[in-house]
Amino acid sequence: MSTHSSLYHSQRSYPLLAVGVAAGCAIVWSFLAVVAKKAQLYVDSFQFLFFSNSLSLLSLAIIAFFSKTPWHITLFPPLKTLKHAAILGTLDGLFYLLIYKGYSLENGVAVLAAQYCWPLLIVFLSSLIFRYKPHIIQVFSLILGFCALLLVFFKTAHTPTLPLSENHHWLGIILVLAGAFCFALLSVLSRYFFFSPVGGTFWLFMFSTFCSALLLVMFGKLSWPPLQAWLPIAINGLVINGPSYVLWIWAMRHGDAAKISSMTFLAPILSVIWLVFLTGEPFVPLYAIALAGIVGAGIVCFSFSHKKTSR
Repeated sequence: MSTHSSLYHSQRSYPLLAVGVAAGCAIVWSFLAVVAKKAQLYVDSFQFLFFSNSLSLLSLAIIAFFSKTPWHITLFPPLKTLKHAAILGTLDGLFYLLIYKGYSLENGVAVLAAQYCWPLLIVFLSSLIFRYKPHIIQVFSLILGFCALLLVFFKTAHTPTLPLSENHHWLGIILVLAGAFCFALLSVLSRYFFFSPVGGTFWLFMFSTFCSALLLVMFGKLSWPPLQAWLPIAINGLVINGPSYVLWIWAMRHGDAAKISSMTFLAPILSVIWLVFLTGEPFVPLYAIALAGIVGAGIVCFSFSHKKTSR
């Protein structure tokens, strides 16, 4: 889902097809919330992450085998590339673990609002790491987005849904915000990640799977998932993650980066619909308003970022 990567050397050879592929990826990603909630009825977040990542890694290995890239290039990249992949893969694993945990604890729409703060955090981190100077409109958008996030905290504080205690009713949102920070940092640092789309994604998931295995051994349940959990695990590992990353990178390379990036914001909007109608998630208007404010702020921030980079 990253929109900032040096993997994207845009060729714009199939602009319409690229938009269609990107839209398809966004639609697929919009089911993450539903799948995460369904799976975690039977497994914990650590199991869900590890087994999903394992399937993603397997699917990417198959894609790499049939790709045009020679096997020795994929299997034996430069040490510098492996270091970059290790950093990004670890951040990817932490992002998904924290997001999954949030969905197991909190209202799904509230989690979406916190999760999609990552575009705002990208602008913030870019200004720190790359000395990026945000436009004044981006600054106002950041303020709007974080004010919307405060609405989520306010509502969550007065309607605790965690099974722990009323003193922990912000835990789910805080975990998701930490995950959003990991994803934003991944997106910013991926500017240093020079590798082929298939090979790069393969190694990212290799290290993400390794990270998830360590976390499972240290904190999770070392047991085989029950039969009921395998359908959402398979959908997550083989459809939502893994191959969709490769398709997204292809779309970014062959289409207009600004248009492709904007497709990302389809996912949270559709996710609200799926959560309400497929899982019976309570629809809380304040969460929806906060999500709309955060997504709107993210779109504005991204649009100005692309305008500045295109000059």
